[in-house]
Amino acid sequence: MASLNSDLGPKLFLGLLNGLGKRIFLGDEITDEFLNERVFASSSLGEEAVAALIADLSRLLRRAAHQSWSASDLEAALAKSGGGVDAEHTAVLLAFWRKEGGKYHEALCRRSLFTNNTLDRVTWRVDVKAQASTATKSDAGREGGEGGAQGVGGEDPQSDVAAIVEMRLRDGAAGDESAGTETVQFEIDREQLADLVAQLGAVKAAIARRTGAA
Repeated sequence: MASLNSDLGPKLFLGLLNGLGKRIFLGDEITDEFLNERVFASSSLGEEAVAALIADLSRLLRRAAHQSWSASDLEAALAKSGGGVDAEHTAVLLAFWRKEGGKYHEALCRRSLFTNNTLDRVTWRVDVKAQASTATKSDAGREGGEGGAQGVGGEDPQSDVAAIVEMRLRDGAAGDESAGTETVQFEIDREQLADLVAQLGAVKAAIARRTGAA
């Protein structure tokens, strides 16, 4: 990460961050010329230094939003970069991200939606489905002793495992509590459950690779 130091005071540096955040994540038409007039008018930085500072800050904010960084994550990244920003500007940047980071991450999430519905929550529970009748299992228990058809410490050979899956869909972006929801419930067997978990894991891995979080 290039140096983010500048001769901007805390208020002007915060103004720069707000302007970049609104331009990058909210689509506000804030030009470099506007930032030069409002933020850098009294700065001694040359045009190239100003352009480099804007570009470096923009890259940092995009990365933080894409990877859903907390203020602690951002602080760690700044420290790892080897002194890219001084203590005064670091304090301003961290306070800004605590306040605005969640909003900008949500803005990116909304921008990436391909549909009006989002998957809000997935839960499931595992049930054991007995395929034998109660009478048959009772008779087997009397004939086989205490272990019965299940054996000692073993699984019932005439039972199978199924999962009841419940998915909650939300109209709009995830986390929008004002949006309507729809709950879908269905049953899958052991093999289908394993396949579902594997697919969810593949999706998680793909997202991690795309965002650089892996």
